[in-house]
Amino acid sequence: MALQKTYTIVVTREPLPERALTIQLDEPGTLRQKSPEYSEKNPVTKLKITGNIDARDLWELSNYDGYMYLVELDLSEANIVAYEGVAIPGKPSSYHPANEIPNDLLSGHTMRNATSITLPKTLTSIGNGVLNIYSVKENGSLTSIHIPEGVTKIDYGCFIGQNALTTISLPSTLTEIGADCFLNCNNLSVVVNHNPKPVETTCIFTCSSVGFGDDKPTLYVPYGSGNLYREATGWKEFNVVELPTIPDGGISITPSEDNALIAWEPLENATGYLLTIYKDEEHTQIERTVKFDVNGQFVEELRSGSVGVPFSFLLDGLLDGTTYYYTLETFATNDVLLFSQSGEFTTTGETVGVVETGCAPSLRSVTGYYSILGVKLSKEPASGMYIILYSDGTAVKMIK
Repeated sequence: MALQKTYTIVVTREPLPERALTIQLDEPGTLRQKSPEYSEKNPVTKLKITGNIDARDLWELSNYDGYMYLVELDLSEANIVAYEGVAIPGKPSSYHPANEIPNDLLSGHTMRNATSITLPKTLTSIGNGVLNIYSVKENGSLTSIHIPEGVTKIDYGCFIGQNALTTISLPSTLTEIGADCFLNCNNLSVVVNHNPKPVETTCIFTCSSVGFGDDKPTLYVPYGSGNLYREATGWKEFNVVELPTIPDGGISITPSEDNALIAWEPLENATGYLLTIYKDEEHTQIERTVKFDVNGQFVEELRSGSVGVPFSFLLDGLLDGTTYYYTLETFATNDVLLFSQSGEFTTTGETVGVVETGCAPSLRSVTGYYSILGVKLSKEPASGMYIILYSDGTAVKMIK
């Protein structure tokens, strides 16, 4: 009797190659003309759009097959302009205001795989049904959403069924949230609401009479507003936690001729920090971007600089007598924004006395060692940046 052979055929698909694309639109309504042809072998996975766009571009973005495999979408530098006419084929002509994502215009099939979507900085309103997943047979891929400052309205059914959504950040400017906005976002774990006053709402996260049950998501709210949220309809279903207050003197800046020492105090619940230095007051020209971990240790920088003690950074290579602007952003788990502190400083025309590796004058004695934040140390640090106080009252910054 002959043995019968059996074969198992395993078909595997290679992971899609990463393809990043930036499209600048000088004329709104021209995204389709500037989009690449559909390619299953080399699809666009990361897309950034800059310039002026309108409702026609938003429809193309979420319905054109060329973006079917899109994973990351960045619209932060896109400006939505007003448009009157037909935005959706087969629909009647209508008026679409500026700085608004119109109804349903990002809910097309090409948005199903997007895990990261960055909304325009100038956005003020989000229409109903934007990014919703109506069909129970489909699940969204979006893991977090940050609604930028300036947005005042999120209409009903906006993010229905985004089952992968775990974190949401809402701005202090928000005054209206439509019903069912985040309905059936079943994996939601963290919501950060920067508005000190609860927006009136009924059913935005769950319509169940028992709410979330035992596994309540955490709702972070501004310091002092916890009780308001614990009593507010729709919000009281959460585990409400007040954000910590910004410490007194939370950021200290010591500028010199060509550098500036920036130091700050750690915040509770923070998992990382992002320091951005700008050349202009409008925050459009970036001089430097620096990332820090939960311990205030340097992680990554766009340009070179010197690392000091934890929660401090020495910005070198600056111009003397020049005003710079900064933003220090504090993040929690899943890159949820907790705080954003901004300000400015001006470099001097005189150098600050910095002693390289301990060359102190011999005619004076050391009376103490201090951290950059002014905390007295038990002994001289082996490395990093600190302050030496001498017997004649002089304080000198040291770098080792």
